[in-house]
Amino acid sequence: MVETRSQKKHRESEQKQKLTHPEGWTSHLHYSSFGCYCGQSCPCCRALVGDTLGACPICLENKKKSLQLP
Repeated sequence: MVETRSQKKHRESEQKQKLTHPEGWTSHLHYSSFGCYCGQSCPCCRALVGDTLGACPICLENKKKSLQLP
């Protein structure tokens, strides 16, 4: 069976909705509670400044949504 464009878009949308940060992650401290440091090596910080290479896919998606006009 061939997947239609609409079905593919729906499936990809469902996959994106399932992405969440792990328990203990905060929007202010990111992964610091796990012993990691914010800055260039933090995927969330990379996403916030607009980098895509090595950036957090969850934060990239959230940023994209927040920039969309109604």
